[in-house]
Amino acid sequence: MKKSILLVTLFLMAISTSFAQKRYLSQAEIPSEITAYIDDFFPNHQIIKAKEKKDFLKTEFKIKLNPKAEVEFDENFNPIEIESKTGIPLSVLPAPVQDFVNTHHKGIGVKEWELKKGGQKLKLLNGLKLYFDSAGKFRGAK
Repeated sequence: MKKSILLVTLFLMAISTSFAQKRYLSQAEIPSEITAYIDDFFPNHQIIKAKEKKDFLKTEFKIKLNPKAEVEFDENFNPIEIESKTGIPLSVLPAPVQDFVNTHHKGIGVKEWELKKGGQKLKLLNGLKLYFDSAGKFRGAK
């Protein structure tokens, strides 16, 4: 029984991987919702690379910016991950997360924000990781 489950799992993984498609997008192919987001929150950045990744269940877009930043979007063009070695604008963060950072970590830049199932993860430029639930309520730090 365990062997059958393992074989079925491996088969499903192989099928889902074989359906995954990645392709680079030209400037003209980048969805307008994404370019508008970049223009609003990263006005001093230029898109240098855009990639669309489709698999069996979802589509994601990975946008690389110059100077060194990266934004990933889901199929609805919502940001799901933002990273910059020099710090991301606080305005990209949900309001409760912004408020927490301004109150408890004022002056420390945010290197990375990620939306995960059931919550959000934030990494500050000093290396501290902050965890929030999906509504933005602080859950802990590492």
